[in-house]
This record gives sequence, structure tokens and C-alpha cells, in this order.
Amino acid sequence: GELFGRAVELDHLLAATLDFHQHAVIHGARGSGKTSLVRVLGEHADESGAVVLYFACEPHATFADIIRLYLDALPPAAFAPGGQRAFAQKLEQMPENFGPRAFVDLVADRVTAPTILIFDEFDRIEDASVKSDVAAAMKLLSDALVPVLFVLVGIARTVSDVVAGH
Repeated sequence: GELFGRAVELDHLLAATLDFHQHAVIHGARGSGKTSLVRVLGEHADESGAVVLYFACEPHATFADIIRLYLDALPPAAFAPGGQRAFAQKLEQMPENFGPRAFVDLVADRVTAPTILIFDEFDRIEDASVKSDVAAAMKLLSDALVPVLFVLVGIARTVSDVVAGH
């Protein structure tokens, strides 16, 4: 198969994200195949018409620094016809260090395609408040039924190790 011995995990991940529109956390030891798993997820999601963006997290980045990478990279396919211009104008007006609520307000009603944002090496983020902001954004996105999903990938024994601080 595409990921030897990982078919079950891949099926669960695809069902959670593409079918049930749930955020996901992928954790495991260094070298356990997390990045490979998430890349195959990305290929499947892309084939199903979702927009998939992948970045690795930097240790000292703020919430806004991290999220802006994804916002700047959103392709026209993520938006309703003509929606990208309004989105770009609103993005330009965002404060430099915006938080989760401003992010969700920006993408709500503007990003209309299923969109998966993959945060690789999420465990490298050193500021617990940044991890907490990401967790808050995940909850706000779900509550607002925005079709934007976060997939957090990190080296950890447990999910709570990855998103420690929430």
C-alpha cells in the first residue's frame, strides 16, 4: 500500500477529516512516519477537491506568524467565485499580531472549499500561549462550522503532549 502498515491510521484520518470534518492530531516518536502519513492524507484530500496547505512550525513564531503563512498561500479554489479579492483586502487590514477570533472571522463566510491546514512539527512551538491560541482557533472554527480544518503533527507520546497548554 501507500503506507505499509499504516492503512488503518490513514483510513481513520481520512474519515475524520474528509467525512466528519474534524480536526486531527497526529503524534508519535521521531521517525514513526507522521509526515509520510500526513502527506498521503494531503494527496487524498487534494484528489477529493479539498485545498491542502502544509507548513512546518518555527519554534519562536507567534500565532499570527504561523497562520499568516496559510492565509497568504490560500489559492483561488478556496474561495467562492470572486471571494478572493474581498479576502485579500480584509487580510491586509488585519492587525500584525491577530488572534484566533480575528482569524476565524476572516475565513468564515469567505473560505468556502474544504480546506486542511497541516501544521507539521507543531511540538517545536515553544510558547504555550501560541499552542493555546491554535487550540482556541480549532474550537472556534468547529463552532462556526467553517470548512477549515487543522491537522497538528508532532513528536509526542500523547495528544495532550502535542497540544500541551490547552
